Amino acid sequence: MPLTAGFLGKFYVITAGASQSRWILLFTLVASSTIGLFYYLRIIVAMYSQPREPGHDGESSTQPLSLPAILALTALTGLIFLLGVYPTPLWNVITAVTRDLG
Repeated sequence: MPLTAGFLGKFYVITAGASQSRWILLFTLVASSTIGLFYYLRIIVAMYSQPREPGHDGESSTQPLSLPAILALTALTGLIFLLGVYPTPLWNVITAVTRDLG
């Protein structure tokens, strides 16, 4: 998905694989991304579909999220989009660490 951290990583792998003619790598990436997309879409469909049967007291069986859970989800969602839009600081850390390893 564009503007997320995972998209940028896949884009770099596709660019590097195409420039080096690593077609098996690219095919594997496309196949695994397609399989992952199937699972992501199932989750989205489940989120927006109506519940099949109500809880025991006649209400929905879902429970409200606690404040720490809401804060964690908000922070992680923001971080994913931030790294998708502005990945330079993370990219600099990754390249510095890999440069030191080699």
